[in-house]
Amino acid sequence: MFTHVAARMTCWPPTRPFQAVLQSIRYLLNRSLCFRLEREFAGSDFHRRINRALARHTQQTKGEFMYKHRRHWLPVLASFILSACGGGDDSREETIYVSSNLTECTSLVAHLCMLTRASLDAPSTPFYGEINGFQYEWGSTYRLKVKITTVANPPADSPSESYSLVEVLDKSPVPAATVFQIPIGRSNESITKTSATDVYRLHQTKDFACQPSDCQTLFVSLEEGYGVLLEFDHQNQPTQPLHLLRVACFAPPDTFRATCM
Repeated sequence: MFTHVAARMTCWPPTRPFQAVLQSIRYLLNRSLCFRLEREFAGSDFHRRINRALARHTQQTKGEFMYKHRRHWLPVLASFILSACGGGDDSREETIYVSSNLTECTSLVAHLCMLTRASLDAPSTPFYGEINGFQYEWGSTYRLKVKITTVANPPADSPSESYSLVEVLDKSPVPAATVFQIPIGRSNESITKTSATDVYRLHQTKDFACQPSDCQTLFVSLEEGYGVLLEFDHQNQPTQPLHLLRVACFAPPDTFRATCM
């Protein structure tokens, strides 16, 4: 019934300031996710009042009636639309797993990002984005419940879905000295020397320390702009610099991934 009434409303000749509003309402009401709105509206007090008011104002044009009483029907109608069409199909909750170390994401600007997977059996992949409300800590694995919301008309360089934290289901520190690798596609753009002796920084985010021989290999790679595959182990404290075990591989940027990955 409601969609029938809404269709009639949009066929009335309303005054120009409200024509776009009524057309938008009709579009929303015709969407499949709003079908339950008809059930909520039918038989409601608002429905009965609209019918009584229409009967009392049969001499007025329908457009004039809606314009005159816009302060009464528009907020109530909007509340019905919001309650029934509040993005029910545009978001969902899922569980994801986060690795104990970050990796390099190579989007428009290379940066460190999380490694995530949908299940313990699935391979980890770089997560290009953020999880709102989640504070990541090096050296711990996570099991998270997240809310995933579809982004309407995202920019070309932005994800089509946004993530927000619902709950941290589990956080498990990994043992110290757990080994992992981070590939760096262009070392001279991603690794900088700090003021401390033999301490470098990854993507202006995480410091790491190296032995003189490994630092020398890294220095040569930086000079040549090579890609490098760095092997680290975790420390007891997540705020401590990582310990570089070795430069596992290095190669020119155009052949780095084929050679080292």
